[in-house]
Amino acid sequence: MTSSKVMPMTVLTPQQQLMRRRIREDMMKILNRRPVFAQDHYARIVATTDDWVIAGARPAQLPLALCQLITLEQRDAGHALLEETRCLNNQYTGYSFRTAEIILKGDPDVLDLQARTLAWGEETARQLNFKLRHQARNDPYRTFLNAYDAIVAPIDQNIVHCRDHLHSIIWEPVVDLLPYQLLDAMLFRPAHCTLSHDASPAHRPCLTLARPMRSPEDEERLGSIFSLYAVEPVAYMDSVVLGPLLRALQDDPTLPDTGRQRQQYRDMLDDLMEAHPYLLSGDRAERYMFSIPETSCMAAFSFLAPNGCGRFMVSDDASSLRRGMHTNFMRGALSVGYDGRISMWMHPWRTLDGVFGEEAAVTLSWWLLRQVHGQLVQDYLSIQHYYLDEAAVQPAEAETAGIPDDTLLYVALARSSAGQLHIADADEVEPAEPADQNRDRLPQLRRRHFFRLLEQCGVEIARGKGSEIKLLRKTGRPFRLGNHYGTNPTIPAFLAASILKRLEITGEEWSSALAAD
Repeated sequence: MTSSKVMPMTVLTPQQQLMRRRIREDMMKILNRRPVFAQDHYARIVATTDDWVIAGARPAQLPLALCQLITLEQRDAGHALLEETRCLNNQYTGYSFRTAEIILKGDPDVLDLQARTLAWGEETARQLNFKLRHQARNDPYRTFLNAYDAIVAPIDQNIVHCRDHLHSIIWEPVVDLLPYQLLDAMLFRPAHCTLSHDASPAHRPCLTLARPMRSPEDEERLGSIFSLYAVEPVAYMDSVVLGPLLRALQDDPTLPDTGRQRQQYRDMLDDLMEAHPYLLSGDRAERYMFSIPETSCMAAFSFLAPNGCGRFMVSDDASSLRRGMHTNFMRGALSVGYDGRISMWMHPWRTLDGVFGEEAAVTLSWWLLRQVHGQLVQDYLSIQHYYLDEAAVQPAEAETAGIPDDTLLYVALARSSAGQLHIADADEVEPAEPADQNRDRLPQLRRRHFFRLLEQCGVEIARGKGSEIKLLRKTGRPFRLGNHYGTNPTIPAFLAASILKRLEITGEEWSSALAAD
């Protein structure tokens, strides 16, 4: 029998408590407007649902209707992922869901499980669409609704949103992906449905069915599903916002080449990762507003994102964007993932490179982050006395600022190369193209230097699967680190803090490593 006792809030660092509070505040903004669409009603339910205590989970099974349409290998892979999720769930038995959600945010093992589960979902959707192609050709609407009822709804109700569990942290993107991919393959690509936007400033959507459905009830239900899985916002971003923006950028001869854009984007992303934990405390989105060329649309950047380090919110004009910031409504949005890839909000599988191609994605990502990078650096440096000025960082002030003790350990490392803003090892010359020649960079260290200090603390640095790097220490838990950003990228402070905490490196050990380096 598992305990029903809720773990105390003290299991969260001050910074995690801040994250929890900010996410809660953002969710509650939905109550500031009247619900109109199915997505609005669902968001209100999520915002007003009480927290719950995580209970031990039993092994889960995929719906029989799904297992009959996919390969045995795919079925077994799905069950293995469900078992991994169950094991994760049972590690947090007795915690409140909202607390566990914050603890697991950005955890590398969780990110890896999320990515593998989403990849499984994409392959599952491909196999389903192949198996159902003949039925969909004859009656696309009924085929979709039957698949939704027999496959999507059971996964949603019995696995993803089962009360007392945390499975939604891993599986919610899959239950969003499956109906979206089925709709795309059965209805939109064969042109049984078309979704367009008019040329008015409001960009009003128009959904057209090539042939009528069997009943008004089915048509109403299909419309609710379109809303629930954010079909229109994706079309809005593709055709109204990103398409015209990309054409304007590709026609601009003054833009740097793709290689320089990629390097500058990595530099700006490093700064975002560094600044994110410290700029999260305020609701600064209005300070990060900018216009989209070749459109009347406006965008703003927020540091608050459930599964990433920020999001771009887009609306038809400045006034509607400002209203949306206070009601949590936006016409479209993009999420910046921890791996640096930008994807559609609520649709992490629809990355910019997947939709527009790699080179176009680099250009779009570079341009978007460039619009807010200068303000980001300015805001970060305006509060730098909290964590860069040795005299100013006192324990009481650090707690007030939401800075956990393990992050303060890394501050000493950042100060060890005093006077440098973009820090590289003394024994290497690796010039990096600045994000903007007229803008500062934030204080960070190169990974090679960081690894050298870790080795002095008894850490073994080993190769993992693919491009992963494993950090191993006898007294701590292993840490898996991605290796996707060149030979010697920077290490943002919040990531370094997580590594030190996971490996159980004490302040004394870290100080000794710094002194010996």
